[in-house]
Amino acid sequence: MVQSEESNTALLALIPKSEFLSGFSTPFLNALVQGARLRLCSPNQTLFWEGEPCAGLHILESGAVKLYKMAPNGRQLTIRIIETPGQSFNEVPVLDLGKNAVNASALEETRLWVISAETVQAAMRAFPDQYQTIVLKLSANLRSMIQIIEELAFYQVTARLARLLLSLPPQRLTGEENQRLTQQELAARLGTVREVVARSLRDLERSRAIQIHRRQILILDPQRLQAWASGSPDLEEE
Repeated sequence: MVQSEESNTALLALIPKSEFLSGFSTPFLNALVQGARLRLCSPNQTLFWEGEPCAGLHILESGAVKLYKMAPNGRQLTIRIIETPGQSFNEVPVLDLGKNAVNASALEETRLWVISAETVQAAMRAFPDQYQTIVLKLSANLRSMIQIIEELAFYQVTARLARLLLSLPPQRLTGEENQRLTQQELAARLGTVREVVARSLRDLERSRAIQIHRRQILILDPQRLQAWASGSPDLEEE
């Protein structure tokens, strides 16, 4: 698909916001842009499945995407939520030419750019001086995955929920209904089920760290919530 100059400009404008793509040389990025195509996705639409041939490097323009693994019993473990313009995903199979390592689905109306693995590989062959930057980017991704594994291994759901609440912008907790995260969406981000999140929210509310009113979550005591997030919720009673 031949991209127009306007389309190329739109994609290039996202690159400075991308942790993975920023830092590469201009000629290398221009080569990538030439092989990009725009994809529009509906809420809950599957982008690709784990184990399928590589679908290409994806760069988010707007919307949100969930990356997840699926257990044999059907339970999902969310690996990452992509919701910042410029964020990319599916880098590993693009670079090692293997199968997709995770599943991906749109959480809302989503616009993203897809750069085929062939285009990325051709750009790498044309600009071998960019390999060091690629190694550094993949190392940063690996560190992020280690942090996810650490949270799953060492923190209970309530602690992980507290950490998530502290990291979210206010509109995701108290904004309009179409902006707020539901308990199901919180559960998806934590790799658990809604019933467990509901119990954890009640624990946080009983400790007066948060207040839940009309499905909005208001942080009452950031210090207490931070204690939960660290796994040490035992604060002196006021």
